[in-house]
Amino acid sequence: MAHNGVTGAELADEFGRTAKILARVLDERLSKFSRSTPRARVLAVIASSPGARLADVMAQVGVGQATASALVDGLVSEGLVERRQDEADRRASVLTVTTDGAASAEEWAEAYRLVAEDLFASLGHRDRRTLVRLLRLLARDAEGVPGRRGGVPG
Repeated sequence: MAHNGVTGAELADEFGRTAKILARVLDERLSKFSRSTPRARVLAVIASSPGARLADVMAQVGVGQATASALVDGLVSEGLVERRQDEADRRASVLTVTTDGAASAEEWAEAYRLVAEDLFASLGHRDRRTLVRLLRLLARDAEGVPGRRGGVPG
């Protein structure tokens, strides 16, 4: 159904195209860090949440268990993250950054902030607030949170 001449399919296509371009440009500009944006985001999440569990990382980064495990394993093997047994639940592990990991996370986070500001420089304060509101609304609806207006035909 078109709203003011724009169909949902057109919106989905434009959104997907724009998201891919932004992700590619972000990765290209941050390539000097020799790690992917998801891997760097995992490191940043662990740095900001000492003692995080894998499930916490998965939720904050938006990746599945297998991907999160592989990313964490790589960071552990690089000496940037330590995995320890959770004292409260010995079946679980908690994650913390090493000194090198904390420094790497901070360096990447600052570069990420600068690149992101540059990517969105053409948007004013009001446009940024509107875009964030719309993206959150789309994410909520896509995840099927109560209050959703539409749905996929079943």
